[in-house]
Amino acid sequence: MSERKHNPYLILGVPFGVTKREASRAFAKASRRLRRMADAPFEIEDLNAALHAIEHDLEDPHESIDHYRMPADPSVYEIPAAVGRLNPAPQPMARQTPPTPPGEIEAVKARAIVEAAVRLRRTVETSPLPTLHSFDTKG
Repeated sequence: MSERKHNPYLILGVPFGVTKREASRAFAKASRRLRRMADAPFEIEDLNAALHAIEHDLEDPHESIDHYRMPADPSVYEIPAAVGRLNPAPQPMARQTPPTPPGEIEAVKARAIVEAAVRLRRTVETSPLPTLHSFDTKG
């Protein structure tokens, strides 16, 4: 049995508050899957402990604070597309620095072009060239 404390619902792959029958089915499925895996993340003892913990929580699962619960549906974390309470409209801020003169912008562009050319040249110089095969045309 691994030394780390794991969430039994995640080990068996079941949502929080499952019935005893669903937990037993998940245990059977997980144990079959465990036998087929060469590098399984859990051992059979972990599955047994998880099933026992879930069966213990069945008396009143919503009163339990022993295990972290998270929704199994990842869509609940998606940000809504429309502007609203959970997705406020952007608020522009006042500029706090003076504008960059056009000459400085052109100098940065020129330096970027030179640096890109130097990197490209180094890449070409260090990469192996494809070899050409000579073919014998004599029949």
